[in-house]
Amino acid sequence: MSHDTQRKGYVIAVDGITDVDRFMDEYLPAAGETVADHDGEVLVGSTDIDVIEGDWDHSLTVVLEFPSVEAAEEWYNDDTYQELKRVRHETCEYTDLIITSSFSPDDLD
Repeated sequence: MSHDTQRKGYVIAVDGITDVDRFMDEYLPAAGETVADHDGEVLVGSTDIDVIEGDWDHSLTVVLEFPSVEAAEEWYNDDTYQELKRVRHETCEYTDLIITSSFSPDDLD
């Protein structure tokens, strides 16, 4: 992935939560703090979505915005988050997660 420090970085995740209480109590609040520590913002964090095409059987859909892709990667690789990731894995059947940059017309070239 090419890095452009001028473009915002996004983390997009979908989870299949199996232990809702533990996920909401142990993982979510602490993960939110780590996002804020890296100047990130939760843009989407929804369990109530409207499927308008295809299949979407995920328990939770999340979109995080960071100042850059590098900031998103630093958040994900942060030692504190790495500990929390263990809780996420224990409370979810799966998590699909990507890091990407914001769109630029140059992407079409």
